[in-house]
Amino acid sequence: ASGLPGQIVKSLSFCAAEPNVVYAGTKPPLVYRSEDAGRTWRELESFRRIRGRRLWRQPAERPSTPYVQALACSPSAPEIVVAGMEAGAVVRTEDGGRTWSNHLKGSVRDCHSLFFHPDGRHVYEGGGAMKTPGIAISVDRAKTWTRPTDGLDRSYGWAVAADPQRPERAYFAASPSAMKAHSHGDARAAIFRTDDARMWRRLDEGLPQPLNHMPYALLTHPDAPGYLLAGLDDGTLWETDDAGETWRTTDPRFTAIHRSLVGI
Repeated sequence: ASGLPGQIVKSLSFCAAEPNVVYAGTKPPLVYRSEDAGRTWRELESFRRIRGRRLWRQPAERPSTPYVQALACSPSAPEIVVAGMEAGAVVRTEDGGRTWSNHLKGSVRDCHSLFFHPDGRHVYEGGGAMKTPGIAISVDRAKTWTRPTDGLDRSYGWAVAADPQRPERAYFAASPSAMKAHSHGDARAAIFRTDDARMWRRLDEGLPQPLNHMPYALLTHPDAPGYLLAGLDDGTLWETDDAGETWRTTDPRFTAIHRSLVGI
């Protein structure tokens, strides 16, 4: 246990540039900051004053209390943090949480995951969407966002990742719908890759077809370009070291994998 007793912590983000700085997001939607590696915390009270907050709702649980589903701290500037709600907004601070933006235009309001690239500029979001696939990419530290969707045939997104040495090479896991994604064995999901942040290609060589267990976790390795680890909701792990051209299973197998929270 490390502070925040009684709080429902939904997301964590560690800051590589200043390892003692940690952010935590909770349900109901609040954000806390620690400057001593989680031993003590203080609430960033300005988060309570974000415009439009009263409209945030999440449909997955009753009551429909929203929460901070994802946090991403810049690896080069610990004062820059992006927070994504389940559901309602993606917001940003550049002063360590003293002030926050309103919803960032172009990002996905139903946020499921956020990933800050090691270059400190690229940020990726996977989210739930209906009309267009739930992927958003920023190249300016989350100030502005684009929605590159060419080649995607599934709209409900979740996990995102990117090659540590090629920020334009990103990965995205998606399913046709929320009902499919969260089903038990009928996700009909796919993992996609883009090499130019515009056109996506489905990666299926060596993966089960159809991919009926949702990939809730995608992890790259900082010292291994081309490596990607995918964790599925049935507990299986799949890995590739050639950017998804071929895949293989790996041990161990877990009971289930529903999200990824890793700090190194």
